[in-house]
Amino acid sequence: MTADRSERLSKARDYPYAFPRQSFIYHDSEIRPFNQVATEGRIPVLAIGSNQSPVRLTQKYGHLRNQQIPVQRAELDDFDIFYCAHITSYGAVGAMLQHCPGARVDLAVNWLNEEQLEIMHATEGNYAFCRLENLALALDGQGTLDQAYVYVGTAGHMILQDQPVAMAAVSCRNRRHPASSTAALLSRIHKMHDLELDEDAFILQLVEDPDFRRFVSSRLARGSVPFAYPHDTV
Repeated sequence: MTADRSERLSKARDYPYAFPRQSFIYHDSEIRPFNQVATEGRIPVLAIGSNQSPVRLTQKYGHLRNQQIPVQRAELDDFDIFYCAHITSYGAVGAMLQHCPGARVDLAVNWLNEEQLEIMHATEGNYAFCRLENLALALDGQGTLDQAYVYVGTAGHMILQDQPVAMAAVSCRNRRHPASSTAALLSRIHKMHDLELDEDAFILQLVEDPDFRRFVSSRLARGSVPFAYPHDTV
């Protein structure tokens, strides 16, 4: 297997990628100690999938110099994180926040400035940028927020065997639905399509063929469930 092929397969299967379980400041591809003061004047955006990961932040901001993003761990009451009903351009299945009364999900807050927010918007093509209010969002040792922003999956979350699929890479107390890794979920999706492609070839075709990717996403969207919490699209 060539290095490029292996890298593309890993990028699809390894989503949402490794991320620190403590707050940190992303600074030009480096992880630095968190400082609450650095969040002042910035916009709190919930990071529910790969935006928690320094690897993904580098892919989005690595072409710029002197980029500092506080990434603060938090817990959000009455929500969980499910897999969206769409395939990303790099072959992964995206993440989506969903209202789940009684659950308490672990996530992060990306504190972005206006320039960083515009860059983030450009990378979230299958999502709507929304404001959520009346939240119970407990920040890592630094109080709470009752309002924050989030990217909401426009296709809703998928339903497989009559249930949502929660993201195993994120912790959630009182989780009511089965969880999966992205790699295991892609394997299930591959088997659903009964094509004359092995699993690696299936994933690579998702990456390389936009029409095929849209076809698979459209099948996943059958019976999908939209975001079920009051929100304002910004």
